[in-house]
Order: sequence, then structure tokens, then C-alpha cells
Amino acid sequence: MSDNGQSDAYLWGRLYAAALALEAIRTGNGNWLGDQSKILKAVKSPRSTLAPHLRELANRLLEAKQKSAARGKAAAEVFKAIPELVPAKGQLPNTLGDTEAAQFLDGFHAQKRSYEEEYGALVK
Repeated sequence: MSDNGQSDAYLWGRLYAAALALEAIRTGNGNWLGDQSKILKAVKSPRSTLAPHLRELANRLLEAKQKSAARGKAAAEVFKAIPELVPAKGQLPNTLGDTEAAQFLDGFHAQKRSYEEEYGALVK
């Protein structure tokens, strides 16, 4: 459990949404946040799915900033929030149990909704 009362699995879901939102902002393709096969893959294998995305966060920020001021601003805001989405342990699990999988999905969808409200067309 994190300092803010959210479970690690919930935070990992939020973090995955942030990584995909950065990709959506960078590319202008909101399908990143709606691709159910990607989301289910992340639930099944969090470490192998999220790790490559996490390694690319800075590149996504830089590329979004190069595309336009609006994309750059949105990407910077998402990027700045990332440290708060990393659980204290910081270790991605290989797998999730049923409860953790549900928490991951809850976190993902909550963060996705937040980005859709905040950034609209940039992530849709």
C-alpha cells in the first residue's frame, strides 16, 4: 500500500495509463488508451509489458514537445506526475492475482478518464 492509501496494483495501472497517454499525446493516436488487448496483456504480465514503456517515457516527452506546444505542455504535465504513480517498492510484479488484476484495471481506467477529461482530443 502506498502512502496515499492506493494499492501497488492500482498505482501500476495508473502508471500504465500515463505511459500510454504519453504515447497517445506524442503520436496523436488515442487508440493507445483504448486497445483492450494491450491492457489485458499488461494485467497478465505487468513487468514485461510496462518495462519497455517506462524506458521510453523521456523520449515520448521530447518528441511530443517537438510536435507542438499543446502536445508538449500536456506531455510535460503527464510526465511530471509519474513519480507519484510509482509504488514505494518500485518493483514491477511478473504476474497479478485476481484482486490485484482488478485493482490494476481500476487504476488504469481511473487515470484514463482523468486524462480524457484533462486533455480531450490529445488522448482520444
